[in-house]
Amino acid sequence: MTTKEANSSIISNTSMIDGAYYYAAKHSGVNENELMMLYFLYDGNEHSQHSLSQELMMPKTTVNTVVKALKGRGLVTAEGKGKVKNLRLTPEGHDHAKSILAPIHDAEDRAMRRALDRYGEGFIEAYAYLAQELRSELLALAKS
Repeated sequence: MTTKEANSSIISNTSMIDGAYYYAAKHSGVNENELMMLYFLYDGNEHSQHSLSQELMMPKTTVNTVVKALKGRGLVTAEGKGKVKNLRLTPEGHDHAKSILAPIHDAEDRAMRRALDRYGEGFIEAYAYLAQELRSELLALAKS
């Protein structure tokens, strides 16, 4: 397989995964951006809007729009001094996120178990390495 063919396969399969999350979000009554925000906030840690923008590779304006909507519905609080505010799910937000994410996590667990059984843990390491390398190369390209 050439690198061009490998890259084409990665792009195609990444699009398939993105599409699966799009349909999961739609089925759950939220949009993709809200799903991803809830996914990250559900870990129980505090996240700033800036860190979410970085982690999700989502424009700051999009993060701000989603945060405002979640805050307006009482699902997220923003605490802190100055410009940096730490975001956290409210108890209602936690329950909302759990109701959306529980079936998604179950589906992810089933799929991941099958992939790990077939390819081993090296699969995750290789995927993470590729993601980091692609991010580095494409961000460098964007800066040139």
